[in-house]
Amino acid sequence: MASGLVVPRSIFLAVSAALLAFGARSLGQMQAVEAYYAVVAEKAPMRSGDYHHYYAVTDLSAGRVVRVDGEGNGWSRIAYPAGVPAAVVVGDVRELGGGQLEVRRKTALKSYSGERGLMRSWQRLLPAGHELEVGDRLDVVEPLRDGTGSLAGYLVTPPSAARGYVESASLRRATPEEIASYRESLGGAETPASTGGETDLGGDS
Repeated sequence: MASGLVVPRSIFLAVSAALLAFGARSLGQMQAVEAYYAVVAEKAPMRSGDYHHYYAVTDLSAGRVVRVDGEGNGWSRIAYPAGVPAAVVVGDVRELGGGQLEVRRKTALKSYSGERGLMRSWQRLLPAGHELEVGDRLDVVEPLRDGTGSLAGYLVTPPSAARGYVESASLRRATPEEIASYRESLGGAETPASTGGETDLGGDS
C-alpha cells in the first residue's frame, strides 16, 4: 500500500494557481520601450531576472549610467554595463588561443554572480532566439576553476544581447550632461554590450 500525505484537490488547485500567477508575474511582463539612458539614484543590485527571487549579478553604484530598453512590473531591463562579464561552461566552447573561444554547441551563456560562483549561477543570460551558435567567438576575461582546480568554464565579454534587471525605483532619467559625460568616458565609442546595439529583445524577459 502506498503511504504518504494525500493533498486535497482544492488545496492542490489553489497552490497550482498561485504558482502559475507567480510565473506570469515574473516572466513575460517586460515590455520593450524606446531605449534611454538612466542613472542609478542609489546603490542597487542588477539581477539576473525581473523579480526578487532572481540572484544579484553585481551591485551598481550610485551615479552609474545605464541604458534601459524594457520596463514592466516595477523593473527595468538594462544593457549589460561595461566591465560586467558573462560566463560559459567549459563543455560549450573550445580554446582558440590568443584569448578567444569558439562556441562548439549552442549556448545561452550564464548570468554570472561572483558571490555564487559558476555552478550556482543558474540563470541563462541570453533570451530564446538570441543564443550563440556553433562557430561564434567569445573573448576570455579569465578562466574559472572548480574546487579541485579543474577548468570549469570561463568569464567572457558578454554579447550585445546581454541584459540585466534593476528595480525601476532605483533609477532616474539621465540628463543630457550626464549622457555626454558618460559617452566621453567611453572614448566616444560605446561597446555593443553597453549600448545594446541594434539587438531587439522584444517584450520577453
